[in-house]
Amino acid sequence: MRIGVTGATGFLGRYLVANLARAGHQLRCWHRPSSQQEGLEIFQDSLTWVPGELGEDHAAHALVEGCDAVVHSALYHPSGGFMGGEGTSSRSWRRM
Repeated sequence: MRIGVTGATGFLGRYLVANLARAGHQLRCWHRPSSQQEGLEIFQDSLTWVPGELGEDHAAHALVEGCDAVVHSALYHPSGGFMGGEGTSSRSWRRM
């Protein structure tokens, strides 16, 4: 199965990527320029990295194109605060 993953380099996402790759799935994973991909190299045959960030409609389309499923494990929040960023993420996903 081809699965799109947001938050692949985050705390939860790393566990998801490892387990999904070990189960034989092909993964399309979002990454930001600042993402730390260390430790995920061992799954390189199962991963395709797609540049993008939450809130970018064109990047969301690039991530999910051709996928059978999507695991949304990322949270967007503007720097300097946590509250208020939750809505941006859900609006982007509803547009897909």
